[in-house]
Amino acid sequence: MFQALDELNAMIEDARSLPMTANCVVPRHESLLLLDDIRDSFPGELDDAQDVLDQRDRVLAEADATARETVAAADAEADRTLREAREDADAMLADAKARANAPAPDPSEAEARAAKPQKQTQKAPERERDKPSKPAKGGDDKRRSGKLTVNQALRGGEGGRQKSMAAMKRKQERARQKAMGGSQQREKVVRDVQLP
Repeated sequence: MFQALDELNAMIEDARSLPMTANCVVPRHESLLLLDDIRDSFPGELDDAQDVLDQRDRVLAEADATARETVAAADAEADRTLREAREDADAMLADAKARANAPAPDPSEAEARAAKPQKQTQKAPERERDKPSKPAKGGDDKRRSGKLTVNQALRGGEGGRQKSMAAMKRKQERARQKAMGGSQQREKVVRDVQLP
């Protein structure tokens, strides 16, 4: 390779100059043969390295496009989740306001219910919690009968806390597994979490 470079250099230095310019006349055929010899003397790894560099730009462009799509999808999912949460919160607030603004029951109906003998039935524990606490003095019950407490608003009319979205998804997944006949035990997942 160095010999071919030296020959090419000598050929250019000994070439005939064109008058009034810095150009010269070089034999074309001999110059091309020397250049081919130089190109052939380069190792094959150099050509492979150039291919890797060319592919690097393509891979980086694809990774950038994939990252942008992932971020856009995550933003859309976050917006959707936030919108649904706000709608749920607004619905709960409207329900609580409606209960708070509901007219108080007629006191004569409450007295008539109190006068009837009550049957002894076993009630679920959730229903026991829904009962308003008995007042220390008789007049307090009438005053609070039409008001909504924080506990009543949070419990809603369903007798307990609402399940989270994750709990409902887990329940659906278990039902789907059961329907497909997948009664095998799930493998416990252990994750290492590093906190900053």
